[in-house]
Amino acid sequence: MNHLEAFWISPDGEQFPLPDGTFHADMVISIPERFGITDSVIQEQEDRSNHEGIVCYLVENGWVRIRKSDHFWIMQVSSDQNTQRHTVTKLIPDWAEKQGTEYEFCTIRECSGKVVCELVIIGEL
Repeated sequence: MNHLEAFWISPDGEQFPLPDGTFHADMVISIPERFGITDSVIQEQEDRSNHEGIVCYLVENGWVRIRKSDHFWIMQVSSDQNTQRHTVTKLIPDWAEKQGTEYEFCTIRECSGKVVCELVIIGEL
């Protein structure tokens, strides 16, 4: 696997970078206590739709999944309007500042049934 920059952001804004070569769901499976879920929830979500179920479960519970793609960041965010508002006005700006990244805009759209935020990077702070 190529090195990809990727993160989880908790609902209260704590940032967790993924180790090199690690997928988002694999990190959750390896340390579920960090994400506040049990092995039984992991098993239930895996049975439902493999690893994507784990990611969707966390996102719908306020976590933000982030990965870098060329010149922009892709962020999977909750479909809940209040959670989205908090994510776009608080979590994403805090994350960008800690990364030393200035961004131009954040567009929220649905992609393959998932709510995704695309963040266009315009430079370093």
